[in-house]
Amino acid sequence: LMKNSFSNLKSQIVLTTLFLFLLLAACNISNKENNKTDQKPNVVIILADDLGYGDLSCYGSQSIETPNIDALATEGMRFSRFYSGSAVCSPSRACLLTGKFPLRFDIRQHLKDSTDYLVPESITLPEILKKEGYATAHIGKWHLGGLRLMDIAQRQSGKPAIPGPLQHGFDYYLADIEGAPIRPKLVRERKLYREGGKY
Repeated sequence: LMKNSFSNLKSQIVLTTLFLFLLLAACNISNKENNKTDQKPNVVIILADDLGYGDLSCYGSQSIETPNIDALATEGMRFSRFYSGSAVCSPSRACLLTGKFPLRFDIRQHLKDSTDYLVPESITLPEILKKEGYATAHIGKWHLGGLRLMDIAQRQSGKPAIPGPLQHGFDYYLADIEGAPIRPKLVRERKLYREGGKY
């Protein structure tokens, strides 16, 4: 009888230990899942001039292979009804950054670098994301003003200047210099995309 009750006790200890182990494992998995939902997702927006969504292989193109963008689409979220605010560069960028129709800012065509710009009073997506704890960066074509050599020099010396990416909520930017003397020369010589990154 004693031997039998010791065996039952041993079985109960093993079962209790197993149950506690499974319970702790379940709690750990649950915590990991909760932690994942607490983490903010990365947000990467790709805006390309003259690129239709059907040009990407992740949206069905059979003539162009886009494996890196396809990988982003597989690991993230794809939109099937996401329209540009304009068919022109500056208005489409203003719309994407502000969520407003570009006509609200009287931006109807590509901006002249010397006089036109996205007004600093506009609330932009990177400004909203920064308030939520995000780090923000703009990489590539800007064309919303404030990146002429003169504007950059004025900001560096503390003088008023046309706002650029940093004044619209970006922590960091890497974009080519707008306006004279660099961009017109590169465009004229058809070198903007080959050599624009040097500037």
